[in-house]
Amino acid sequence: MQDLPQFDALLLAAGRGQRFGPHLGTAKQFVPLAGQPVWVWPARSLLDFAQLRRLVLILPQDSQPELAKQIAADLAEDPRLICITGGAERPDSVQAGLDYLAADPQAGEFVLVHDAARPLLPGRVTGAVLAALAGGAEAVVPCLPVTDTIRQLAAAPQDSTLDRDRLRAVQTPQGFVRAHLAELHKKAASQPDTPPASDDAQLFDRAGRAVQLVEGAAELRKLTSPQDLAVLELLLERKKEMRVASGFDVHRFGEPTEKPAKVMICGIETRHDRPLIAHSDGDVGLHALCDALFGCLADGDIGSHFPPSDAKWKQADSGQFLTYAAQRVQAAGGRILNLDVTLLCEQPKIGPLREKMRARIAELAGISPARISVKATTTEQLGFLGRGEGIAAMAQAAIEVPA
Repeated sequence: MQDLPQFDALLLAAGRGQRFGPHLGTAKQFVPLAGQPVWVWPARSLLDFAQLRRLVLILPQDSQPELAKQIAADLAEDPRLICITGGAERPDSVQAGLDYLAADPQAGEFVLVHDAARPLLPGRVTGAVLAALAGGAEAVVPCLPVTDTIRQLAAAPQDSTLDRDRLRAVQTPQGFVRAHLAELHKKAASQPDTPPASDDAQLFDRAGRAVQLVEGAAELRKLTSPQDLAVLELLLERKKEMRVASGFDVHRFGEPTEKPAKVMICGIETRHDRPLIAHSDGDVGLHALCDALFGCLADGDIGSHFPPSDAKWKQADSGQFLTYAAQRVQAAGGRILNLDVTLLCEQPKIGPLREKMRARIAELAGISPARISVKATTTEQLGFLGRGEGIAAMAQAAIEVPA
């Protein structure tokens, strides 16, 4: 699998949705879809990518941006999600997002622009756009062949049937080299007499610059009329299946040392009077979570992916193991719903480190901390764990994958 690059994304949710039905009193991006506002679905899909650095949600000028995050608790804790206000028209909102990224010294080379009105965003489409950018394209558009016969209206009767073999239905997210997109938006703003572009890729077309096409998805349909909601509800119901699996790991402690030894637990360094005996860094929490994810995919176990017989994994940071497991889920077109780990030990004490562990696991897996649970218990001084001779972890993972 090709490594995907880091990227920022603009999620456009500032439109008025006039065609959707202004009499409803709610812009279409805020209408409930399967219990969540429409914009939440593509936001979750983009946030499932560990390569995502920043998701800029662009909202109407008369909204209170922070309220949007409160609608979905699992998004509210994700620091990558930022809310800003957009402009009166689509180009104004894209410009607002580009201005925000331009002021961020950490902003990356690539940016994706997605319409919130396309809620069912498959990870494979986002991945295809990112892969094309990584391959050298400066503008990438997902699209589908046109299957209906298309007629062009004319002032006088004539044969206006278009050759559908030469037509494509354009979708989002569209991907760009950010600096090039910003350059063309600035140029378009300086030409007010030119009709506004219907999407960002059209700016590249007008400038005579290449736009690479990748395969879109039928479910990535745009919410235009109230009738579309019923279709999207059906697609949501049918397109995913949930899988649940468990993982377990245990390591023993060595002999006491003069100075406190480093012990890694759920990606966080702590100190103990005994070191862990292990081939890698011995992080039982991360190892158990890896096996839970591999179990969801029926993809072997941690030993089959990172064999202890291989010297390259000696003293290795287990964080890379969990990131790899999360990427395997992503490569299967799935997303992680939640991760739960229970640590069994007498020492070290887990309570003071719990929130740091949740945050670190979330960072490694590329999901919100709201989807992470870390618990701890003792064995009431029973057995080798109760005698302080080792530490163990039990984990559960739940994922969604294409049905």
